[in-house]
Amino acid sequence: MLRKALWWVPIEMTRIRLAVVFSLTAIGLFAQGCCSLSQATSPDPPASPIRVQSSAPTGRAHVAETRADGATRLTTPPVGVSDQSPAFSPDGTRLVFTRFDEGYNDGPAGLFLLDVSAGQVTRLTPVEDQDNVNLPGAAWNGVSKRIVFASDRLEADDLWRIAPDGTDFGRITTHGGPPWYIEPSWSPDGRWIVFEADDDVPDDQQQGSIWKVRADGSGLTPLTDGPGGGTDDRQPNWSPHGDRILFQRRVPGSDDWNL
Repeated sequence: MLRKALWWVPIEMTRIRLAVVFSLTAIGLFAQGCCSLSQATSPDPPASPIRVQSSAPTGRAHVAETRADGATRLTTPPVGVSDQSPAFSPDGTRLVFTRFDEGYNDGPAGLFLLDVSAGQVTRLTPVEDQDNVNLPGAAWNGVSKRIVFASDRLEADDLWRIAPDGTDFGRITTHGGPPWYIEPSWSPDGRWIVFEADDDVPDDQQQGSIWKVRADGSGLTPLTDGPGGGTDDRQPNWSPHGDRILFQRRVPGSDDWNL
């Protein structure tokens, strides 16, 4: 069974310590994680060995592990569980991530928070037989102080928000679907959300499109037309300046992705 854990690697730039957070087995660089940490010094990676106790019901003790390349393990998920999609808080002291209960991309799935310095993992969304999934990158907004994610808790995949303390758990979009609304990312000012709209078809036939919507659920607007252009557009992330949206694109059925 394919499963992942969260790791990070420090990047020294003048006096400022940045950290790129990623999940293994696959590695991704996430713009919001890097850039949010450019505004503040990040906590030092935990020294090894330390004991970190997860507060998740199925969690277990974690011994910090640092590889030769400097990457430090942040989580050790329970057997059969996969930790994915890490995104930094605006101040760089915490992470939000998705924990898939049955392995890589296999739900049910919930959102969890990780205190980077203490190594403490806590559940954010309730335990339920649903998928609550955040996008790595700009999922946690410093202006609205909200985390945006996709959930099928009311059957259709819609966009939801939640405060880091678990309050203001609310639905942003309401539709019957498909298309399914997934992979949401905040604009820097917290006014807009960009996301992926997918049809209910096998993955190799998917022709996703990029849309945006205001934080209150109004102003639903298509930005790209996957079916119309014969492309599969996914995983949008807003630039820190708010003037660009980065996403990945492929021709359906191909394994070749372009940015």
